[in-house]
Amino acid sequence: LQHDGVRQPYFAGIIVKDSELAAVTMGNGCAYLYRGDVLYPLTADDYQLDAIDYNGKPVSGLDVYCAGVAGTVRYSNIAQLQLDDCVIVCNKEIMEALGQREVLRMLYEAEDQSDAAGLIITAASAKLPGVPLQILIGFVENISSLDRTGRFNVTRTQADIASSGSS
Repeated sequence: LQHDGVRQPYFAGIIVKDSELAAVTMGNGCAYLYRGDVLYPLTADDYQLDAIDYNGKPVSGLDVYCAGVAGTVRYSNIAQLQLDDCVIVCNKEIMEALGQREVLRMLYEAEDQSDAAGLIITAASAKLPGVPLQILIGFVENISSLDRTGRFNVTRTQADIASSGSS
């Protein structure tokens, strides 16, 4: 239940496994994938993005990663990560303070994830002093496939069992 003047809880999280990404958000939590100069929402949050890239050119399929909602939880489709992808989780206040175009500009100009997070949080806090802001940014710098043939095999043969029992 919402009370006036009380900050509501939110959550934004991502799971990465075997070069695949999935996201979950609730409340004012936001999750985005920055790829090819486009900021794609991973879940259908309350901040409306325009279907444009960094240069303002229209793009199609902006909501391709948004899957659905279960109660108060929003979830994504599974996305295949690519080199130079950027994953962002933040609270909605970051996006409201800066807007999509400003966030795109800062991501484009940033040297690395630390620089991008610093630029964004500094600009947002200047526009919303005293408002709690949170952001996490991670660039995909390397993708390695899991070597499933290298797993340790714990099955034992009848000969192994017989020899261990005679000791």
